[in-house]
Amino acid sequence: MRLDSPFLFQMVEENTRLLILYDLVKDFVFETLFDIVTDGMQIEKKGETAIWVPFEDSPKILMSSNYILGKNQSSYKRRMYEVEFCHFYSDKHQPIDDFRRNFFIQWDPEDWAQFFAFMIHCVQMYLRYGLFEIEHENSWRAIQEKTSPEFMKFCKTIKLQQDHNKSELYQEYMDRFSKDPNLLQNTFTKWLRMYADARKILMDERKSNNKQLVKFTKLPPSPNAKNGRRTGSFMDEIEHHPVEPLTESELFGESEAE
Repeated sequence: MRLDSPFLFQMVEENTRLLILYDLVKDFVFETLFDIVTDGMQIEKKGETAIWVPFEDSPKILMSSNYILGKNQSSYKRRMYEVEFCHFYSDKHQPIDDFRRNFFIQWDPEDWAQFFAFMIHCVQMYLRYGLFEIEHENSWRAIQEKTSPEFMKFCKTIKLQQDHNKSELYQEYMDRFSKDPNLLQNTFTKWLRMYADARKILMDERKSNNKQLVKFTKLPPSPNAKNGRRTGSFMDEIEHHPVEPLTESELFGESEAE
């Protein structure tokens, strides 16, 4: 997919509601979609005049990838809603092993009825609650992709609850672990912050006697965490209570008095 092509979205029509980008590559630049997901989309077809579709009429964009898309920054977070899938299925364990039939192409009417019932349930939950926050594991994947195996091993040797000199930590890593002699200390410090954030560790940085010190402290578990997952009224609603049908006002808004 050539993102610099003026005809990138020539297959999109003015009434298109969903645009799907499959299997994006590792170096896909999400910033190229910033204007589209916030302002609108220009559709240009060969031999035709380009048209502008404003944001409120432009299609939603769905992207899939085996890699982390974007960065852990507010400008990215407010433009995307991420949903992670674990590596439950693989080339050695496929859905047909559990369900005895291929999805969609081998479904009977009962299978389709169950599928549509589940989809309707999901739509009801969205219309009633909107999008909800998900605790992602991709921050851990991101640090593995953006640092190095040697750095990950080094971090396991750092002792918690005590002060460390940043320069000494950097030098220890370069002498004993690093395979990159050109790694800068600023980059090393950024990696430490990424690691601490992914492991839910407080990284306290301060200056003392002209030394840059850092202390790592394990954060206590969230009071809303139970058995490694989020809990709360929303999750309890999903797990323990069926969703009642939406009222007419919830579906269409309050009707005007005649």
